[in-house]
Amino acid sequence: MIKKIFTFVFLALLLSCNPKNNDDQFKIISTIYPYYIMAQELFGKHFSIDYLPAKMKDNQLVFNLSENQETRLKEADLIIVNGLDLEKELESLLNSLKGRLFVVSESIEPSTYLSGDNGTTNPFLWMNPGNALKTANALIRKLESKTISFGTSVEQNYQYFKDLILKVDNEIRLERRQYESPTLHFADAGFSYFMNEYKIQQNIIPIEETGPEKLKAIFDKSRAEYLFLSVSDPGLEIFEKLGVKFERLDIFGIEFNIQSLSELYQKNWNIIKIALNS
Repeated sequence: MIKKIFTFVFLALLLSCNPKNNDDQFKIISTIYPYYIMAQELFGKHFSIDYLPAKMKDNQLVFNLSENQETRLKEADLIIVNGLDLEKELESLLNSLKGRLFVVSESIEPSTYLSGDNGTTNPFLWMNPGNALKTANALIRKLESKTISFGTSVEQNYQYFKDLILKVDNEIRLERRQYESPTLHFADAGFSYFMNEYKIQQNIIPIEETGPEKLKAIFDKSRAEYLFLSVSDPGLEIFEKLGVKFERLDIFGIEFNIQSLSELYQKNWNIIKIALNS
């Protein structure tokens, strides 16, 4: 009898320690790292959450999906995409999975869109705290429409996510008041949503089309000290020879190793302040 009881207890302990098979979990995959971080903040303990690594080229993401990545994408229950042609390379594949897509640009009011440096719609929607909160809320409602129940924990997670975003937003606004109406120089319009939110003027200098002499003349005339580049832009040593300092911002947060979306805003703002303080 004692032996049977021991065997039963041992099996019960073994089963309780056995982790849930990931194949049974609801799977979310994102094409954009910031939305992946957002999903982790909102649903981390409930679902299996992943993202597809990509590189930027000409305002579009280049994925070069492996067979394994394509399989993961096809097996996902929900696919978070930005829209606005940012994932154009995957257009055909994503169209075949249309019923499982959550398209961020569909949850943002068109009036919030800003014109990019080439006259097209700026696709970097997540670089605005207000857009982030709208997206998070719409994502929760999307999952609720799929009759997924996660009790009160996700609403609590959303409130915590919202509090972090608003805290950083308020801190940036307070610090921004220390400066008059600055104009900062950027290599592209990727940060337009962020700069517009905090009323900082941008001078977009298309560095690939601007030769060293013209670039130097622009900086001499404006007395600018910094040019802001994205981490995906090439290292341009020519700036150092011209006496032009440059700082690198991270629009995706991968290089900054962000653990929350609010951290993305804070870390980029800390770098922008270098120029503002100069």
